Amino acid sequence: MRIGLVGTLIAAIAAGFVFLRAPVGLGALDGLRQLDVFRAPRTAPIPLLIELGCLRGLFVLCYVALTWSLFAAFGIEIGLARAALGVAILLIVSVLPIAAGGLGTGQIAFVAVFSGLAPDAELLAASILFSFGLVSMRALLGLVFAPEYTREAFAAAREEAASSDDAAER
Repeated sequence: MRIGLVGTLIAAIAAGFVFLRAPVGLGALDGLRQLDVFRAPRTAPIPLLIELGCLRGLFVLCYVALTWSLFAAFGIEIGLARAALGVAILLIVSVLPIAAGGLGTGQIAFVAVFSGLAPDAELLAASILFSFGLVSMRALLGLVFAPEYTREAFAAAREEAASSDDAAER
């Protein structure tokens, strides 16, 4: 786990945003840039993209804090940098839709990434608690943002109802 690799990946993501927003023609790559999946990062205001990036960073920091505190609760010493890089790997691997031996990819990755810090059984127990903590954290974050989501949903429903009423009157 090298810091240079992480820095390179972050630079590649930033270069991707520059590529999407570049006002110059890119030949054959223009078709790729115009795909609907890239519409939001291509057209959203830059301050909004920065805000979303900061929020995503805070969300990942919550994961790192959860992992670090979980290791502290188990009496396992781990450096903050190793915890952060381990969480980055876990977030990538845990989305893979495979399982081995009845365990999810998140648990297997947790034990593999943090091997050598504690016995495998202890790491597996920590991994299961980590999964529970992630579900709980996501639920709490959902509760925090529920009023905003509800407000947006009601506004969209009112707007849709108003537009269908206008269409019916015509």
